[in-house]
Amino acid sequence: MAKGPINRNFAYNCEDFSAAAELRAISGQQVFAYLNGGCFFEPSDNHFSSLLVYSGAQNGHDLVECNGKMAVLETKFGLGKCVLSGVHFEMDVEGLDLGNENVIKNVLPNLAQNNFDIGDLILNLFG
Repeated sequence: MAKGPINRNFAYNCEDFSAAAELRAISGQQVFAYLNGGCFFEPSDNHFSSLLVYSGAQNGHDLVECNGKMAVLETKFGLGKCVLSGVHFEMDVEGLDLGNENVIKNVLPNLAQNNFDIGDLILNLFG
């Protein structure tokens, strides 16, 4: 089950309360991902595997406590697999609204710490 939004101030088509969520991979690797609204997952059965969990403070925003909760998971689907994500791992520094003060202050500095593409990390974890 997906629960959210994590961000209590979430508003559609607005990045004023977006954040850079700190995540931890099953390998222990720390990474930041763009969070705007977002959710965490509490699967009802063991058909889901966690790829990334929320692991830290999210810039002091008014966010639901989700430390240790699943942020990105995988499951079998038909003959393949699918990924469900509570964060926007497809968003990187180049995709941010650099005209938004919140993005410049709270999101950009953290996403810029990633020295790799988070989408590539997901693909590597996904197998």
